[in-house]
Amino acid sequence: MYKEPAGTKLALIKSAGELFAEYGLEGTSIRAIADKAGANSAAISYYFGSKENLYTETLRYVVNHDKPPRVREYLEGDERLESAEGIAEIIAEIVQRKFAAFYSQKQPRWHGRLIMRSLLDPSPSLIAIVEQFFLPDHIDMKKLLKRARPDLTEQRAQLMAFSMMGQIAFYEFARAPVLYLLDRKEYEEGFLEAAARHTALMMITALDLPVPASCAVATAYTPPKSAETNSIGK
Repeated sequence: MYKEPAGTKLALIKSAGELFAEYGLEGTSIRAIADKAGANSAAISYYFGSKENLYTETLRYVVNHDKPPRVREYLEGDERLESAEGIAEIIAEIVQRKFAAFYSQKQPRWHGRLIMRSLLDPSPSLIAIVEQFFLPDHIDMKKLLKRARPDLTEQRAQLMAFSMMGQIAFYEFARAPVLYLLDRKEYEEGFLEAAARHTALMMITALDLPVPASCAVATAYTPPKSAETNSIGK
């Protein structure tokens, strides 16, 4: 059970998170973290033991704080598992909830940026988080996909699970060029909902499942007219 940090410990985690997201583990000093948190450098050793441990705890804080949905929630007794239509609804709901959790405007931008940077700068901290959070969810996603299509090979189920996460992460990795092409400064809720619906629809179609109403409805997002002529070379 995760225990929410408080006081100086929480201040150090939040300050470290912003700096790690911007400069990475190696590019962030203990002194910089302490100064930003308004704490003594010795506090990092007291609460975490090392900068590397603080990095791990910061990643763990983000994953627990943003609370993305766990596929296991659906595998444990959801009545919709008994039909193809129900499984399609579950997949659409999982994708939409993961998008909402990852891009929630209630969460600081550094949360998503830290996760993305940690993927680009592999470390023992990342492996610990992958084993604790992402591996179990990945295994459960493959189970759900095979429930939808029992003839799926292990490799195909794995690649589809990777594809789902890749689509979600894409809009953070490519945030700057995507926003440029959209002629926007920030993602709008309507666009993210449309992106989630599109991702879910691609998965459901690939599995040859009935398209649920949540994916079939018309999107509320209307691209700006300037997006038609916008280009990187402008």
